[in-house]
Amino acid sequence: MLYYAGMSTIGSVIGCLILDLVFRKAGEQGLDKHLPRKRLDYVKGKVNQNAGWALALDSLAPPPFPFTLFVMVAAALETRDAGC
Repeated sequence: MLYYAGMSTIGSVIGCLILDLVFRKAGEQGLDKHLPRKRLDYVKGKVNQNAGWALALDSLAPPPFPFTLFVMVAAALETRDAGC
């Protein structure tokens, strides 16, 4: 069971790293292509206010919540605030 938990954690970290690299390069213009404007504005506001808290609380939310969206926005805006 530890093997599966470890492998899923590693897979998630690698997926977030790839998203981070891609959207740091794409920047804010890349977000406009992938996300609806209304949702993008909402997430940008949350990430700009408290990036660390937004990502930390979002990672604890149940699976239907769009964690990927917050990772994409934080990467595209090149957020470095660990605010926690």
